Amino acid sequence: RLKHGANDRVTLGTKVFAGANDVAKLDGAIISRFNVFTIPAYTPEQFMQVAMSVLIEREEQGPEMARLITRLMAPHTQDIRRVRDCARLAKRDAELVHKIVAYMFPGKGRAASPPLPIHS
Repeated sequence: RLKHGANDRVTLGTKVFAGANDVAKLDGAIISRFNVFTIPAYTPEQFMQVAMSVLIEREEQGPEMARLITRLMAPHTQDIRRVRDCARLAKRDAELVHKIVAYMFPGKGRAASPPLPIHS
């Protein structure tokens, strides 16, 4: 399109998106370049629905196992990643789910279990 050595100016429609859990830690000069939107936390019902969906559809858990994990995790966290991690660690073992939740949240609800042994 251009001959050798020629220059051309192009304007691109570029948009930048960013996410942060805590904007208080970001420099004001950075924040001033963005529109800040605060997304409210899940309601308990929304959390249960999202967690069940993630466990069944993405983690291939059965409905009963997904319900157990979600029911045990919901009183302690609304972090879907922690729910997913519990499911992956438990490997469809219901008793292990109880131990993992007790380990993840010691002293909350059920008696805390000793550290889980790691098998390589």
